[in-house]
Amino acid sequence: MQLALKVPLLCALLASALSGRSSKDICGTYPERAKEELLRAKLNVERRQLESALRKMTGFAATAEPRGAARDIGNIAVLEEDAGIISRRNLFNLNQMRLRFIPSAASYRVEMAASDYNEQEQVQGQVLQAMDDDDTRLLDLNFSFPYFGKSYTSVFVNTDGNLSFLEGDATSRDRGLGRLLSGLPRIAALFADLDVSRAGSISVYRAADRFVVTWFAVPEYADFGIGPQNTFQLRLFANGSIEIAYQDIRSTAAVVGISSGVLGQSNVVSLSASSGLSFTGSIAERFTALEELDTVSAAQRFYETHEDSYDYLVFYNALGINAGSGVVAYEVTTRNHRTGYGDLLVDVGADYGSPSRLQAILNMGPLSQYPTDPNGILPARFSSRDTPVTVLAHEAGHLFLAFASVRDPNNPSSFPMLGRQSAHWSFTFNSEASLLEGERILDKGPGVSPRFETIAVTEQYSPLDQYLMGFRPKQEVPPLFYVANSGISTIVPPAPQVGRSFDGVRRDVSVDEVIAEVGRRTPDDTVSQRKFRFGFVLIVPQGFTIDASWLTQLENYRSHFENFYAKASGQRATADASLKKSVQMSLWPAAGVVLGQTSKARIRLAAAADTARLFTLRSRSGLVGIPASLSIAAGQTEAEFAVQGLAEGVDIMDAVPADANYEATEARVQILAAAKDLTLEVVSGDAQIASTGPLPEPIVLKLTDLNRLPYPGVQVVAKLEGAGSVEPATAITDVEGVVRFRWTPAAPPRNRLQFTLDGVASSELSATVTALGKPFLLSTAVGNAASFAAGLTPRSLQTIFGANLAGGATVVAPFPWPGRINDVEVLVNGRPQPLIYVSDSQINFYLADAISGTDAGLTVNTALGSSGELRVPLAELQPGIFFNPSTGEGAIRKGTGYLEIYATGLGPVEPREGLQYVTSPVEVTINGAKVEVFYAGLAPGYVGLYQVNAVLPAAAAMGAKVQLQVRGIPSNEVKLP
Repeated sequence: MQLALKVPLLCALLASALSGRSSKDICGTYPERAKEELLRAKLNVERRQLESALRKMTGFAATAEPRGAARDIGNIAVLEEDAGIISRRNLFNLNQMRLRFIPSAASYRVEMAASDYNEQEQVQGQVLQAMDDDDTRLLDLNFSFPYFGKSYTSVFVNTDGNLSFLEGDATSRDRGLGRLLSGLPRIAALFADLDVSRAGSISVYRAADRFVVTWFAVPEYADFGIGPQNTFQLRLFANGSIEIAYQDIRSTAAVVGISSGVLGQSNVVSLSASSGLSFTGSIAERFTALEELDTVSAAQRFYETHEDSYDYLVFYNALGINAGSGVVAYEVTTRNHRTGYGDLLVDVGADYGSPSRLQAILNMGPLSQYPTDPNGILPARFSSRDTPVTVLAHEAGHLFLAFASVRDPNNPSSFPMLGRQSAHWSFTFNSEASLLEGERILDKGPGVSPRFETIAVTEQYSPLDQYLMGFRPKQEVPPLFYVANSGISTIVPPAPQVGRSFDGVRRDVSVDEVIAEVGRRTPDDTVSQRKFRFGFVLIVPQGFTIDASWLTQLENYRSHFENFYAKASGQRATADASLKKSVQMSLWPAAGVVLGQTSKARIRLAAAADTARLFTLRSRSGLVGIPASLSIAAGQTEAEFAVQGLAEGVDIMDAVPADANYEATEARVQILAAAKDLTLEVVSGDAQIASTGPLPEPIVLKLTDLNRLPYPGVQVVAKLEGAGSVEPATAITDVEGVVRFRWTPAAPPRNRLQFTLDGVASSELSATVTALGKPFLLSTAVGNAASFAAGLTPRSLQTIFGANLAGGATVVAPFPWPGRINDVEVLVNGRPQPLIYVSDSQINFYLADAISGTDAGLTVNTALGSSGELRVPLAELQPGIFFNPSTGEGAIRKGTGYLEIYATGLGPVEPREGLQYVTSPVEVTINGAKVEVFYAGLAPGYVGLYQVNAVLPAAAAMGAKVQLQVRGIPSNEVKLP
């Protein structure tokens, strides 16, 4: 099972204080939860396989592992517990081991060996005195310690078995993966609730090459007496290596790993099984002895008896098994193909047993922790007014929220609209009483202190929420604001509450600023999904009689939630929480058709029925032409129907089954005015290496629009450049808007294949793929990077046009420019030159060598071969002004009375007055008339890029012709912007 996935989110609602200590946070969401769920499922399977093998070895092979039964009672699916659904989580297995993290470029390698705990370093170390429970201490290192691309000369020693950079961490929040993987760069040796105030010691030993922290006999927190004691050492080395030596570990729950503190790419792994492996990004493992729900296996078990007709699966249990240590519930996103609300793309639904539909898992924990009244307040969540229904809506909202924020203008790495674990609204963000935290904040005005007061919490999905969820347009989101410098902790923010007053600085935010940060919401509100199907599941003890009160309680939650979800979304979206058979409409959740054209759609069942199944089809706005009904014949699983675009706009199409055992489904249909407004994108098959015969992989393209909707039934035409062959010559997009072609390329170098739509000019809409081979170039295609004039000029920026120039890569290099990118290099007279940009059709480079002569040898090398040496004319001077080829306007910055003209090829320079002046005079003409030049030389901080400053005559108008001349050699002529 692949575990290095970019996956979203979990929510952990703290129901009660852990041993009287944990803060009652509403959520502990972290994007890496899905990775942890998959790892736990894998470990659970391996444990059961090991137990089965042991039974066979001891002569008990006939003993089968008990398996729980499954049945539906009304609209509640009931699963009996068994070892496949309930797993004992990962027990700590690093005792008496040494764990090493060794840096190498952008990754860390994991190594495991026997423990080499150094008692002498512990004894000689300086004991940190007066350290309290949940305390931190800032200490200087003896060296600069490199860690995830940054260097640190000091570190915070935190009592809870970890070191952090930038800030200390003395909070008592859940010591989980979410806290490790977000917020602070951190090294977790044994991130657990440790209490050095009761017993043991923390000491620090310094040497020239190492910094060693020893937790000696430090106990886990206990309300009474001394908890399990732990001894381990954490070593930082000057070369960036990290070692953890575990001497005697008695705690059963902890997190171990290294974290950059930035959510995104991370690796939730089994450390003991990862020795010798390298990982890019954070690396972590969580250990616990708690029994918990294996959401992956539970979902798989559900799908053994239910069809794939649910967007959410909602799990409650009657076993008293919490969703985690001290948490009420959490959400795991299994599929997300949308963009524009700050979350990551993911598709692991198949691992949970859902072939195509499941988007999220909600683990709601034990039913007993909730009041029986769906609208009753959870005691532990009194301040935020949370009820069983609002908690459920909160978790459902995590499929979309809350990940979007502007950046702090004073700290670009901070997102001030976000709070707990960057997955909830901040306490000081006016979220309009969102279900995803924050409050409605009253601003009493700048003359009042305290200026701000929280006046409402936990009411609905706010207007911003609804935009991010795809339920409303951006124009309907009112202005936003948050409060900076409030003095309220951002590390341990309070739970949402009414009546909290504070001062601070109001920062107004528009929805367009949020969009500028996270991108356009795609698909937007016109075509986004608005109806969601929820499957409610109750897990009960195996073989026990089901308590009728459990079903009554859960049924009340289910029915109330349907109404609450519609109300919370402003009647813009609905929740269907009934158990139904699957009806898959190919247009679901949205698709497109071109005005005046007809495409095919289909309705498919998961299994053939013994009698015909009838569906009523309805267009709500009459913008599409569809039949009034459709019948799937007995013994068949699908039937097709035609969809015709009658008028431009968006229509909603319903398919309502005559048999109430099947789900009713809806799809939004975009009718587009013209095919030329579509996008033909290459999905796969581009940049394959050509040999003899057809390319190994097909060319796959998708026809889509601004909202990335599929457009079925459109003819795509393949056009060869030169010889070769393609099959078929034309193809019709399928229900996913996809077409496939097989290409046999011609001989190099022109291995390109162009695609367009039938009846649409290639200049209006086309896509191109290339078959790779060795580089090919012509002497006339090597020249000045500004003017494109042929030839080479020393100490200037140059461009090469050709084919197969980069082995399929497209890379823009940072300054200072490297001499090699992805095995691509440009040699001039045998010497590599700095590369600025490489692609298969163009390379930009800096000719750094001061060569002379009439010509020079140029070679392009890639991993696929060499172009061979090409002789290119050489000139000492070749002035060229950068310009926009589509408008002819030059790269010219206009000031008051002056111009800055950017060019290359102006020849040698000499230092003077801290700048690099050209040695040959430069003339500037505007519409043929000379103007005064008061600087000509290299642009400060650059090589190869020249800057010419000249007087701008008052009469010079936009579009005037500007030209340079050096020693009688003219540049290209450009327009004045």
